Amino acid sequence: MYETSDPKKHYFIANTVPLFPSDLKVLTKLYQPLVGAMAVSLYQTLIQNYSYDQLLAQTNTLYQLQEMLDCSLEQLFSALHKLEATGLVRTFLSKNIHMELLVFRLQKVPSSSEFFATSLLSSLLREKVGDLTFQTLSQEFAQITKSQQRKIETDQEVSASFFEVFTLPEAEAITPSDEVQQAAIDNQDAKLAPANVADQDQVDWQLMADLFDRNQISPNDLKQYKFELASLMNLYGLSEAEMVEELLPTLKGGHHIDMQAVKRDLLANWRGVHNDQRTQAYFKQPEEKAGLSAAQKSALAKVKGLTEADRAILVEVNRYAPMRYLEHLRAQKGGKVLTNERYIIKDLKDQWGMADNLINLLLHTALVDMDNSTLNRNLVEKTANDWMQNQVVSPVDALLYMHKRNEQMAHLHTRKRPMKVIEGTDWSKQPVKQETKVDLEKMNQIFKEFSRKKTK
Repeated sequence: MYETSDPKKHYFIANTVPLFPSDLKVLTKLYQPLVGAMAVSLYQTLIQNYSYDQLLAQTNTLYQLQEMLDCSLEQLFSALHKLEATGLVRTFLSKNIHMELLVFRLQKVPSSSEFFATSLLSSLLREKVGDLTFQTLSQEFAQITKSQQRKIETDQEVSASFFEVFTLPEAEAITPSDEVQQAAIDNQDAKLAPANVADQDQVDWQLMADLFDRNQISPNDLKQYKFELASLMNLYGLSEAEMVEELLPTLKGGHHIDMQAVKRDLLANWRGVHNDQRTQAYFKQPEEKAGLSAAQKSALAKVKGLTEADRAILVEVNRYAPMRYLEHLRAQKGGKVLTNERYIIKDLKDQWGMADNLINLLLHTALVDMDNSTLNRNLVEKTANDWMQNQVVSPVDALLYMHKRNEQMAHLHTRKRPMKVIEGTDWSKQPVKQETKVDLEKMNQIFKEFSRKKTK
């Protein structure tokens, strides 16, 4: 995930995609609840602003894109990241002798059947809109799909073949002429793959396929549960072999995995006796293997407003999977990870849609900065909601935001209200007044009344 605070950064749109009415319907009804209206507007803006004749020297800046969308730079990147995560846009960094620029490559909006077949997208849509609306959308698009063709029983195809109707010289039919071959090359069009959930987990799927075959697990399960497996491996920091090891106890009928049982067992029993050595070995990995590259560390060092301690935290939260990082923090403070704490992390990933490194920073904030022994769901969700409302989408954003909040709180506590001084009378400086005239008759009357009350 990439982000910059420089609105003068140049960008280039590498391609365009067709957007038919059916695509627009899928984009609006299925994708918009996931990514938001801003992201949908950004996607359509990139499509419309593609120019085949544009030169790299004539590229626009992010500020111009901000003006078209009437949004801040933070809102722009938040929308872009959602498009990237759902697979509608792929972003690349391109460097040349003149500049460094962002390259946006657009992906085609998939069909409704492809969308609902992607369980991560389908599950997220259900979480966003609720069961009733989800079922209504599913039935609506299912009816559209079924109405586009009718199933009729047929016995034999009797369509005419090409050579039954047309004739070509034998040499031309076997080996096309140079002109025909050149025309095919000139008109070659890049295949537009439909958008798919962005897979940045670096999973070796060929190795996974070999492990499935070695353990006699149905290869169809790998295709069906690909995205769930990638998400679990990312969340728990599991390698391909470790993931397959977790799948084996859930095999049904000897060949098929029970994905619900896998998720349940990982949440309830993860970090059992057989996992202790594995986790310890995970934290002993070389930094260059488990952590950030030199280029990423150099980029972090250039972030303004962050201390050396902040940069050390950034390196740490980017290095580990969330469940591994929770184990790391728990090992420092003592004790064991509770089951409800694992559910909290899973909800931050699945329901809140937070990136792994942002989840890690939230764990660091809740356990280390606030000095808590366990994760409190109310506190975690309150912090997550506060970050979301203030457009915090990355660990850098979160650290800068917390510094700003701390400064504001410190200012409130140290600010002294002006005290209003009330001047009193200094009686020591006042002259003593002595009454020289005494009314004897009044004094006698007072004594008489006093004596009368005493005798009663």
